[in-house]
Amino acid sequence: MKKLLCVLVLFSVLLSASTTVDLVRLTLVNKSDMPIAVELAGIYQETYFYLDVAQGSRIAPVEREFTIPRDAYTLRLYYLETYDPVYGFKCSATATSLEIMSNTRIIFLPCGEQPPNPGERTLLKFWPFRIKFRY
Repeated sequence: MKKLLCVLVLFSVLLSASTTVDLVRLTLVNKSDMPIAVELAGIYQETYFYLDVAQGSRIAPVEREFTIPRDAYTLRLYYLETYDPVYGFKCSATATSLEIMSNTRIIFLPCGEQPPNPGERTLLKFWPFRIKFRY
């Protein structure tokens, strides 16, 4: 009877382990004074996310939490502002690779503003570069 119980417990543990999905929490914090959108494309798994965050500021940041699978991602940031070629500005659209293997927070600052420190292991500060136009 004890052997049968041990076999059933072992079988249930193995069965439950094979059906779990490895998910982590991603928190996006917007301090950029304009709405943003974040594009995440999975490298190892074929996943794609387009996540938007409302306008926030340094005084009143806006946070949104998402649940995504663990993976290495290519991150691309978009500032959702009407672009004016004469008076407006554009931030660099370079993609950044990052591995999201645990719960992670990413803080987005205004375009061209350098963070005082890069952050911790689970707290990243994203710093886009401002592109100056010359005519």
